[in-house]
Amino acid sequence: MSVEDLAQQAADSVRKVIAEAQKEAAKIVAAAEKEAEGIRARAEAEARDQVEGARKALEDLTARFGSGSGAAPSPPPEPAPSPASPPTPEPAEEKEEGAEDVAEAPTSPPVEDAAEAKFSSGDDSQAARLVAMKMALDGATRDEIAAELESSYSLTDRDSLLDDVLAKAGK
Repeated sequence: MSVEDLAQQAADSVRKVIAEAQKEAAKIVAAAEKEAEGIRARAEAEARDQVEGARKALEDLTARFGSGSGAAPSPPPEPAPSPASPPTPEPAEEKEEGAEDVAEAPTSPPVEDAAEAKFSSGDDSQAARLVAMKMALDGATRDEIAAELESSYSLTDRDSLLDDVLAKAGK
């Protein structure tokens, strides 16, 4: 055998090894992508379930406390203060003489952010917000996120939701 024949055999062997390695790498990448898609689908399903559970609980509370029926229900438990919300002032212990007792209307907890106030309506915005945040953190582009939200959710202000989510995700 000549040197040229040996070099040709070595080159053929190297090409064969590289081709097999590329096939194996493609299989590994495909398996990883399939697993990642399964994880994403489970996470989205869990998020939708949690949002739906919260929505049902809110509907139950609204039906129970917001119906305005004759019997006055007991007030709901005070929510635990979040570290980001300002402390609520304590009511005054003493009243001025002659002051009338006036029942105060219950108020909702303060909304920390004007953008969140827009999204607290009855549309699908909370579920959409979770999905958008997940997609943004996974590296999806604004257009990809917008397309997913358009196809899956009924939103009143998709652009503001996207602006807010992408700002919080640092995109």
